[in-house]
Amino acid sequence: EIREKKVFISLVGVKGMGCSISSGPTQKPGIFISNIKPGSVSAEVGLEVGDQIVEVDGVDFTNVEHKEAVRILKSSRSLTLVVLTGAGKELFQTEEERMNEYYRHERERQELMQQKRLAMETNKIVKEQLEKERQRKLDITQKTAEEQA
Repeated sequence: EIREKKVFISLVGVKGMGCSISSGPTQKPGIFISNIKPGSVSAEVGLEVGDQIVEVDGVDFTNVEHKEAVRILKSSRSLTLVVLTGAGKELFQTEEERMNEYYRHERERQELMQQKRLAMETNKIVKEQLEKERQRKLDITQKTAEEQA
């Protein structure tokens, strides 16, 4: 699930943010986090590979050039970032991660299909039972009517 998140980063006393950024492809422009160093400030504030940086200290990052993005990120010891969590996750997935995600989606789809089949079967059984009950009541009504005649 993609959601907007605001993070505050203080670089006082540390060497850097501990992350790398990349520009997205033409069909998905923007600045994305492409690598996170474990134990870094970026890791501590919860940034993840695939997060899209949409704003830094009030500067719109949706159409900024990579070089300019780097300059802005390095220009201050205190940063406020707005990111879209996981917005570019698929851009940085390994083939194995892509396949795992595909199989997970496929399993979920199969489970939903199975649930739908079960629901349809249950619905069919309920309809049959209701029809039998209706027929039984009709038979009782007819028998009663014949006995009274």
